[in-house]
Formats: sequence, C-alpha cells, structure tokens
Amino acid sequence: MKRWFATFALFLSAAGVAVGQSPAMADFMDRLGVISQRLTLADNAEDYAVVEGLYMEMACLYTMQTPQVRDEVRPMMKDVWYNIACMRALQGNAEGAADAFANAVSFGWRDYDFTVADPDLESVIDDARFRALLDGMR
Repeated sequence: MKRWFATFALFLSAAGVAVGQSPAMADFMDRLGVISQRLTLADNAEDYAVVEGLYMEMACLYTMQTPQVRDEVRPMMKDVWYNIACMRALQGNAEGAADAFANAVSFGWRDYDFTVADPDLESVIDDARFRALLDGMR
C-alpha cells in the first residue's frame, strides 16, 4: 500500500495548492484534509475496513467535484484506488481487490514492479482476474 500521507501529499501537489485557488478546489482540499485526519487514526490502528471506507470516501468526493477540480486531481486517483485494492486484499476480498485495482489501472496505475512486490497484495496476486490486470500492464 502506498500510505495515505503519500496520497494526500500527491493530491496537494497535483492540485497546485496556492493562493488564488478556486473556491471549488479549496473546498475539496478542506474536505480531503478532514478525511486524511481520520485516515491517520485508522491506519495507525490497522483497521483495514475503516481505511478502505475512508479511501472510498475520497473516491466519492472526487466524483462530486467540478470538471476542473476532477481534471486537476485525476492523476492521484490511481493511488486512491490502488490503496482500496490493498485494503480489500488485506481483508480477504479478492474480487473487490481486483475491481479496485481495475479502477487504479484505468486512472493510470502502471507500477508493475511495486505491485508484485507489495505484501498487502499477497493474497490476491495469483487471482486470475488480478493477474490478467497485471499482465496487461507489461
């Protein structure tokens, strides 16, 4: 899993947080900040179901944004979906992990080496659907 703070930092970077950002982006970043605080607690407690839910909250938040905000933060959604895949794998949900990983790939996830070495994905790495998605990344 790419830890939440890396994802959040990438969101901030991708959004170009600066003076004069749009009100829509400012609202998005505020909401994301609240989610990230809760994510810290859940991640520290290794509560995978709660962590998954918070990443899903990020994914839902993304879908509710203006096209401009979505365009600015779209590159980071691959990390959100990748982390959802990891949380689902850690909970033994191979089908859900494959669904989330498919979303990560559709958002641009291409790090084959990182994926096959990620211990969070050990339980699903040989799942036929997951493997097909991996093979498609080569």
